[in-house]
Amino acid sequence: MRVALSLLVLPLMADAAPASQAIPDVVSEAASPAGVAAAPAGPASTPPPRVIHVVGADNYPPYLFRDEDGRPAGLVADEWALWEKKTGVHVDLQPVDWADAMRRVANGEAEVIDTIFWSSERARTMDFTAPFADVREPIYAESSVKGLVDLHSLKGFHVAALSGDLCIDRLRAGGVTLIDTYPSYQSLIASAVAGGPKIFCMDGPSAEYYLYKANASQRFREAFVMYYGHMHRAVRRGDSGTLSLIEKGFDQISPGEKKALEDKWFGAPLVGERWLRAFVIALAALALAAVVAVLWGLAMRRAVRDKTAEIDSQARRLRTLIDTLPDLVWFKGLDGKFLACNVRFERFIGAPENELLGHPASAFLPAAVAAEFAAADQRAIEVRAPVPHQFTLTYAHDGHQELVESLHTPVFGSHGELTGVLSIGRDVTQRRDDERHLRRLNRLYQVLTNVHAAIARERAPEPLFAAVCQIMVRDGGLRMAWIGRPDTDAGELVPVAWAGKTGDYLDPPHASLAEGPRGLAPSVQAFREGRAMHSTDIGSDPGMATWREGALALGYRSSSAYPLKSRGRTVGVFTMYSSAIQFFDAGELALLERLSEDIGRALEGYELAEEREQAINDLRDSEARFSTMFRMSPSGLGLARYDDKRYLEVNDAFISMFGYGPDEAIGRNGLELDTWVDIKLRGEAMAALERDGEVRNIEAPFRTRSGDIFHASFSAMRVSIGGEDLVLASYFDLTAQRLATRTLEDRKLELERIVSQRTAELSRVLDAMPDRYFRMRQDGTVVDFRIGREEDMYTQTANLLGRRIDQLLPSPASDALHSAIAEAIATKDIVVVEYALPFPEGERYFEARTLPLGTDQVIMFVRNITDRHSLEADRERARLNAVALANAKSEFLANMSHEIRTPLNGLLGLAQIGQRDTADPRTAANFAAILNSGRLLLGIVNDVLDFSKIEVGKLRVEQRPISPHALAEEAVALLRDRAIEKHIALELTFDPALPDRCMGDALRTQQVLVNLLSNAIKFTETGSVGVWAGLETGPEGVRMVYRVADTGIGIAPEQLAHLFDAFQQADTSTTRRFGGTGLGLAISKRLAELMGGAVQVRSEPGVGSVFELRLPWIPAAGTPPELTRDSSWADSPRRLDGVRVLVAEDNEVNQIVLERALEIEGADTTIVGDGRQAVNRVLADGRESYDVVLMDIQMPEMDGYEATRRILELAPDLPVIGQTAHAMLDERRECLAAGMVDHIAKPIDFRQLVDMIVRHIA
Repeated sequence: MRVALSLLVLPLMADAAPASQAIPDVVSEAASPAGVAAAPAGPASTPPPRVIHVVGADNYPPYLFRDEDGRPAGLVADEWALWEKKTGVHVDLQPVDWADAMRRVANGEAEVIDTIFWSSERARTMDFTAPFADVREPIYAESSVKGLVDLHSLKGFHVAALSGDLCIDRLRAGGVTLIDTYPSYQSLIASAVAGGPKIFCMDGPSAEYYLYKANASQRFREAFVMYYGHMHRAVRRGDSGTLSLIEKGFDQISPGEKKALEDKWFGAPLVGERWLRAFVIALAALALAAVVAVLWGLAMRRAVRDKTAEIDSQARRLRTLIDTLPDLVWFKGLDGKFLACNVRFERFIGAPENELLGHPASAFLPAAVAAEFAAADQRAIEVRAPVPHQFTLTYAHDGHQELVESLHTPVFGSHGELTGVLSIGRDVTQRRDDERHLRRLNRLYQVLTNVHAAIARERAPEPLFAAVCQIMVRDGGLRMAWIGRPDTDAGELVPVAWAGKTGDYLDPPHASLAEGPRGLAPSVQAFREGRAMHSTDIGSDPGMATWREGALALGYRSSSAYPLKSRGRTVGVFTMYSSAIQFFDAGELALLERLSEDIGRALEGYELAEEREQAINDLRDSEARFSTMFRMSPSGLGLARYDDKRYLEVNDAFISMFGYGPDEAIGRNGLELDTWVDIKLRGEAMAALERDGEVRNIEAPFRTRSGDIFHASFSAMRVSIGGEDLVLASYFDLTAQRLATRTLEDRKLELERIVSQRTAELSRVLDAMPDRYFRMRQDGTVVDFRIGREEDMYTQTANLLGRRIDQLLPSPASDALHSAIAEAIATKDIVVVEYALPFPEGERYFEARTLPLGTDQVIMFVRNITDRHSLEADRERARLNAVALANAKSEFLANMSHEIRTPLNGLLGLAQIGQRDTADPRTAANFAAILNSGRLLLGIVNDVLDFSKIEVGKLRVEQRPISPHALAEEAVALLRDRAIEKHIALELTFDPALPDRCMGDALRTQQVLVNLLSNAIKFTETGSVGVWAGLETGPEGVRMVYRVADTGIGIAPEQLAHLFDAFQQADTSTTRRFGGTGLGLAISKRLAELMGGAVQVRSEPGVGSVFELRLPWIPAAGTPPELTRDSSWADSPRRLDGVRVLVAEDNEVNQIVLERALEIEGADTTIVGDGRQAVNRVLADGRESYDVVLMDIQMPEMDGYEATRRILELAPDLPVIGQTAHAMLDERRECLAAGMVDHIAKPIDFRQLVDMIVRHIA
């Protein structure tokens, strides 16, 4: 079937290829029966050369190599020897390295190069003969290397190749970049055998020869055939005479002679020999019939042999060619079933040809693709002409996709009947991508052109920026483009021009130039790092997190940011956004970078133009200032030529000073005007001017026009103005200065007298001061001093001057003073240090104030502060005593809390049990009264304890997710019964804008809210109490507000000032009438402040009061814990049936209460008196004997913490619940640290206890 496919494709290729472009260029060469086209002959008059120099690849068996004697051998050598015999032209054939062969032809050292493949690059410098041989170019790989099936699979591998070989171009075109070159095939194979390259490309026959010779045929395998090359001979471009001579000479070699040479080097086919012997026998038999028949048979035998060999060779070559085509070739019958295909089609469909035959496409391809195949074939059958089509095909062998253009051609039999459809498909994916890329590049080049036009047109940055952004959006197909410049004051990158769909994307706040979330944008990174930054996918880029939502909403999918630089400084950023992910490829990004550089150069041009304009203006201003200064100067000025010193211009002061008018002075010099009295001094001045270019402040007598003499200071400078060599002369009248000098000298004497007097007075003041005064150098050397109090001197005064501090005082005092001197000089500010010195009666403390005096001296005042130091020490001791007293008070209150809670636990526990057990309503009411009184007492204890903790700073607030709605509802629910008892309406409303959760301390927030609500109900006899919860925004920000309003007795204005003082109420009558400790509001205010908020009040006596709890609003993402509301224990069912409880409690009353309460719930209870007994019971009864342990904390023998740790060593999974009478937050933490699962405070609420047990044993 493969031969049939070759014969079938042969007549169709010429028609099929042009229409679909599905057949590569090699087909046109292979399909030609002759294989060549005659080259144009050179001029007839040009005689053939006496010798022709031919070069070819050395070590290229079996075509060309050197034998053991070093002579050229191989098929090419024999062909040139035969060519030499046919043409009579001597051939100098030289096998050399391929790179050397190419060089010799290029340099004219050789006329012809043999065994060369055609390429477009080589065709620029060479003319080629028609191809004379086909050579496959496989990829060879070591047997351990798997998975190499095409060029795509070679990416990332190192591939070895012959230097200058055409396969290098093919590899690079296929995206293979890691290529190692060798000078010859022989060196390449030797390196591969020695462990070098694992993969290489090489002409098939040469590779087989060298691998066999190196005994490496089994080690390396042929992975796939990269392409089939066509072997040519070539000359330098334009050498048509030599080309014609070569082709004519090889045309004289007969097909038989060519076949004989090929059989010599490639071997003759054995099948052909068997056929030949049979044919000879048949001819011999026929020869008996007649000599004429014999002669005819011999002629026919030669013709048949030649023709058969030619057809067989063509068929084999064509089949090989079809199998190695990069195109898909398949043939289907009229029934839609496959009749033949090539190797590439096998790779696509995932099955060999023999499995395809007789099956339709639907047996191997998805239904939609098979239907497309069938539809294209059907159209070709219907129109009885080639039909083009385009598929997107997925290859079965590796899953990659290709866009394929195919041509479906109907095939007819010898009698014109339709026999099937031949299809040829070519991968045009790259062509499509190239076309798209070309369109994008053309668009981008148009953008560059338009931007360059804008650069040439605009004369300032702002209109240029606007034009560039507009061009990028209009002509570049971008979603949006903007240019930003830095605002150093705001620390932001501020947009100054933009175009496209922006929405509110560029509104403030802008990208920050500082570190942080707003400083991660690619635009800021580009500005900060001075290089292009790209966000190929905004949806996943961490740097775009702050802007992602807005960007995606506007259709931005990728962005590129380029720094705009002027003179090496980044002065702005050009950022553009596309609606596609990875919108730009590397080439386009390079063009955009060039675009940003062009804009930067334009900015540089603007800056240079602005600077040039500024320089011109400055020059004009300078000239104007010089002209004004020249005219208005109080010194006499004259501008003269340097060579003859004649004045060109003089100012008004010169005219006034010398008495000459402008017309008299201009054009004459000082000698001619006779202004110099001392001519010799003038000569010296002119000589100095000649030598040094200037003279300064020469005092000399000068003569006026009227003959008066005055003294002036003469200065002159050689200058160049407008290319002219000039002298600027200055005359300063010293008459007034000399008078002023005499006056100053008199004044100086008077000042010296005053200074001496003041110095003496200051010395007397310093001597009278108790402080000591020192003046010292930077190194601490004393240069002056006043001792003040003699008894404070550590060193004798006679030893002070000229000595350093470290020589006078011990360390660390001297070290402290040295540091103070250095700091005062460095900071130019006063530095104060304290130090101590040992004296016989004990340490004395001193304070040194150091003032800088210039850059190398200081003044230091030293004072004895021993008394002050003693007072500060006494004050610190008093503070520590106060802290200790506060701690003692706190400990006392905590212990008192424990001592009160312990009996209260028994009292309230028995009351709860009695209330649950009794059926008598009056008795139940009595127990309820006991419970209410006990809980009131518990509230007082809690208030006192909280206030104590607040005072000593031990109360801590937490920040956890809470529900502001649930907190308010729970507080109202807790106090609703009390409001009902007083017939007061209790209402709760919420702000609709109040969210469901926030961060806060649920316990303390509810404590304050219950306090405020309890007071409102307590002090309201009739009317209502309302609670409102919501958000309010004020100067302090957003606040969560709980507002409790009542219609109660109200508060007088003079009482509001003391409302939040501890242990105080409005007046004593209030306490007698309503009760209370006076701590509730004080604690509420302190708790609110600890939580960062405040409690505010406004009230009117007789009308009512409004209290507000205002707390910072902190949003929270978590879910707040649910709050449980109290319910009557008496209504609860027995929930602990069968639960085994071990109780460790040292108080007998509490033992009775716990045992009775747990039995009521159905529990099986075991009571022990201390922690050690609890550990022993678990050890004795076994770890599975108990479901839960209730552990008191403070017990004799062994406390609850230690007992818990030991029990958990015996039974790690046994839950232990702590119970304590302290009710301190620290105790809860210690319980959890010891391994307890929970903690309950005394007096115990049995409903809560049962809930806790059920939760932990579930």
